[in-house]
Amino acid sequence: RKKPDFPPIALKKNSSIKDLAEKVHKDFLRKFDFARIWGKSVKFNSAKIGLDHKLEDNDIVEFHLKD
Repeated sequence: RKKPDFPPIALKKNSSIKDLAEKVHKDFLRKFDFARIWGKSVKFNSAKIGLDHKLEDNDIVEFHLKD
């Protein structure tokens, strides 16, 4: 229920969670566990998704990383 912490990141059409993780920080991809997503690309908000999930415009992503 928080507002997004960061400014929007523009990606090419048909980009995946993997593309976003690489753009945010190299450790996000290396330590990736799962992501939660809110938006048009999922049937239910806060869906738990993996690296291959395709993003849509205005999706909000929350990364969860392994220790």
